[in-house]
Amino acid sequence: MNKLLICKKTRKIAASALLKVLEEVLSSKKPISEFEFGKKWLKELRKNKDIFPNGWYDPPPSGMAIIFGK
Repeated sequence: MNKLLICKKTRKIAASALLKVLEEVLSSKKPISEFEFGKKWLKELRKNKDIFPNGWYDPPPSGMAIIFGK
């Protein structure tokens, strides 16, 4: 698989995980911190076995990277 297709697939996985977490969080009246949101998103991302559990980037404690683009 070429690098562009890998990036596209990874972005799709990240976007799908983000959508699932956003739907959950926005349907709740309970406030959530950015830190807790990040943990929920990472937990959802880790359910997909096609990507590394911590991604390609080794973020600082409690940090994360997001692949974005048009």
